[in-house]
Amino acid sequence: MQQADRPIAIDWKDILQRYRRALGAAGNGLVLNPTTEGELVHRAYGIMDETLVALGYASLGPTDPFLNDLTGSKRAQQSVHPSASLQAAQIMFDTLLPALMEQLPDVDTPDGAVAVASALNDSIMHRVTFASVQYVDVLLQHLSVAHREERRHIARDLHDDVAHGIAAGIQRLELSQRQSRSYEGVDELIETAISVLRGTFDQVHELASELRTVLGPRSLAQGIRDHIADMGEQDVKVLFSSSGSEVEIASGSAEEIFLIFREAIMNCRKHARSATQIEVTLTWGTELLLLVADNGNGFRPEDVPRKSIGIWSMGERSAAIGATLVVNSVPGSGTRVELRMPLKGA
Repeated sequence: MQQADRPIAIDWKDILQRYRRALGAAGNGLVLNPTTEGELVHRAYGIMDETLVALGYASLGPTDPFLNDLTGSKRAQQSVHPSASLQAAQIMFDTLLPALMEQLPDVDTPDGAVAVASALNDSIMHRVTFASVQYVDVLLQHLSVAHREERRHIARDLHDDVAHGIAAGIQRLELSQRQSRSYEGVDELIETAISVLRGTFDQVHELASELRTVLGPRSLAQGIRDHIADMGEQDVKVLFSSSGSEVEIASGSAEEIFLIFREAIMNCRKHARSATQIEVTLTWGTELLLLVADNGNGFRPEDVPRKSIGIWSMGERSAAIGATLVVNSVPGSGTRVELRMPLKGA
């Protein structure tokens, strides 16, 4: 290892120019835009500086901390394919490594070459990993917005078309009931039909309201508290608790977790017929654990259709955010829905 902060004179401007030329020769689309080209060159300077410091040399000069870099988010918002950024990172390594080997003293040995390559690779990969997480977060937010708009569209259709159609049917039946007093047994049949339609109308109205419900700017814990409060008095008591220090997670991920919680609660209310209590817990640590457990009648998982929409949608949402979902149930012992998602930086 070199002595710490050992002064070094390298022609970093020449190295950056080599990088520019290599990007152009490879036809990398990022150099066609002056802004993105400047960002790449600035990043190459920071990586070169970090590599030198890691090898024990003095810094080239001030650079912006890469953790403040929003490159990954910007690339996603600009619809830049990840392959362009990955190619730029590969070209950066292939250009900077031989250039540094030429200009640094005491590295013309196998151990020296390994040290330079390792330090350079670490610096580049830290940034690639950080930018990749940002890129995925933006995509998840876009996915969440798309899901939200889809839900609103379905809610409008349910309210404007289905609910209005049912209401019109009820009105016609009520009119027929008033006009058919002389027919024996007709009143009972019509009353039964009206009762069924009113129940269906209430279900459609509730479903439309549920589809409009989103987490929005609220924290995940607050959104869950509000949803439980909005449910009002129910036959089944719902208890909520949160332990550990709540951390901010990507809005797209939080929205999907909220919808999974809501689906789990809905399933409990619909299917756990003997349930008297539902426990909802959030646990924050190295991972986020969401648990929704009821004391209902339970079921045999093998009896559930493989295409069950509720369980299928929860599994699909959890997979989209890199979480795992497990549904455990035993007849007579209730049901537990567990979601686990690793937390970045934990």
